[in-house]
Amino acid sequence: FEGDPSDAFVQVAVANTQEKMELVTDAASIVSSVMDFPFEATVASGDAAELLEDSFHEIAQAVVDSFDAGELPVGSEEDFDARWKAWIKATGKPLKRKGKRLFHPVRLAVTGAMSGPDIGAQLKLVSLADGQVKSFVPLEQRIDVLRTWLTENQPAPSAEEEVVAEN
Repeated sequence: FEGDPSDAFVQVAVANTQEKMELVTDAASIVSSVMDFPFEATVASGDAAELLEDSFHEIAQAVVDSFDAGELPVGSEEDFDARWKAWIKATGKPLKRKGKRLFHPVRLAVTGAMSGPDIGAQLKLVSLADGQVKSFVPLEQRIDVLRTWLTENQPAPSAEEEVVAEN
C-alpha cells in the first residue's frame, strides 16, 4: 500500500476477499491478484483454450468497443452495480450468450483470470487503486492488452465468409 488506504478502498477490498478468503492472511494475496492482469499468462498457459475457441474474440471486441464508447462501467460510478448488470445483459443479448458462457469470457477479458472474486467488485477495487497500492493494472491498460490481442489473433474466416470472398 501507499500509506493508509482510504475507507472506500478497504470496504471494496473486504467485499473482494470475503468469498474466497479462508484465513485473514489470504486477504493480501486476493487483493494483489485483483490488482494484476494476467491475461497473457492465462492465455499462454492453455487454461483458457476452451473459452478462446468459443468465439472469445466477440466478447473481447465487445468489451473494447464498449470501453471506447464510454459505455463500459468502470467501477467508479455511483450506480455502478445497476450499470454493470445492465451492461452484462446488453452485451450478452446480441451475442446470444448468458450464464457461464457470458460471464467466463467477460471475466477473462476484464480480469485476465479464469476465477476470482466477483467481476464487478474487482472493477470497483481497480477503480479505487490509484494512490492506494504501489502496483496495479488500470482498466485502460487492460483494454490495451485486449486490443493488442484482438489485432494479433484475428479469427479465421468461416466457410461461408470464404465463399463470399471468392465470389
